[in-house]
This record gives sequence, C-alpha cells and structure tokens, in this order.
Amino acid sequence: KTINNPGEKFFGQKIVNCFKSKKYVAIHSLGLAQHKYKHYGEADFVLITDMGIFCIEVKGGSVTREDGVWTIGGSYTSNEGPFKQAQGTIHPIRKRLYQEDKNRAKKFPIGWGVVFPNSDFDEVDPEWENYHICNSNSINSPEKYIKNLAINTQENLRITKGFTYTENITNDDINWALNCLRPDISSLSLSS
Repeated sequence: KTINNPGEKFFGQKIVNCFKSKKYVAIHSLGLAQHKYKHYGEADFVLITDMGIFCIEVKGGSVTREDGVWTIGGSYTSNEGPFKQAQGTIHPIRKRLYQEDKNRAKKFPIGWGVVFPNSDFDEVDPEWENYHICNSNSINSPEKYIKNLAINTQENLRITKGFTYTENITNDDINWALNCLRPDISSLSLSS
C-alpha cells in the first residue's frame, strides 16, 4: 500500500527492515470504529510483536504547542494533540482482541508512542513519558525505540494495573492478532 503522508511514509521506511530475525507485522492506517472518545479514530501504525502491540501516532513537520493548542506541520491544529490521539487508539484494539479470545489477548501488553520524524520535540509534560517519544534525534534507531517502548509499557502496566506477562507471544499469536485487527490481510511482514 502506498503511504501518502510524508511523515508516515518516512517512519514506514525506517521500520520496514527492523527486526530482520523476527516475524513482526506493521499495520498502517488502522481504522477504529469503537474508539472510546470519538465516533471514529485511526492508528497511524500498529506494530504487532512478541514484545506487545504498539499504537504509533506519527506527526511530520514542525510541532509546537501553545495554550493547549498543537500546531503540526505549520498548518494543522488540534486541541487533542498527538499523545491523546495515540493513547486513544489502544482501547478499541484491546477491546477487539478481548472479544475474540480473552486468554490469548492477555498475552499482549498494549502501548502507544508518538513519532516526530522531522522535529527534535523533547518537551516534558505529565501527559507522556520520554519513552513514548521518537524524535528526529532517535528516528534512525527505530528498533531501539520500539524495544524501549516495550520495556517501559510492560513496566507501566505492571505498576499501574498489576498486569504481568509471563506467557511468551508466539508467531501464531502475532498472526492471530493481525487477523483480529485486519482480517482482510493474509500476511504483512514488518521486514521486507
């Protein structure tokens, strides 16, 4: 599938050859009809790995926030902001997986992150942690970012929810999750 958004395309190109020894998948532009806060939502990327599932929001171009209003790429403005967008995508994904098979779904920590491929965005705010951010300074190490996101997501879920993840996620589990979220795709590998 062709990616038209320049920031998403850039991130997609960065992750396409990550984790060469793994059978991870990346779904681009996953529509989410059962969004918790709005009628419809979308996850720019959903990465399904043996470390968990990660919903990634990508914001290309310049990024500023003033008086609670985000300006992305110099023209797009939003009160919601990229961090709330990313956070909002995990709920419909979790709900869908749990509807299909609660026991299997429990294997997957589900987290979120925001990628700023063209910005050195490094603001500090209680709304997010540093590990959620991949900016222009770290975009060339997407594997390191995803691994760090996975470790911190699991730790955060352990501390805040008491979740522990003792069962290994298999390739069959990854394919099951892909089929739950995008049944119209037979297979989609993160590495080409």
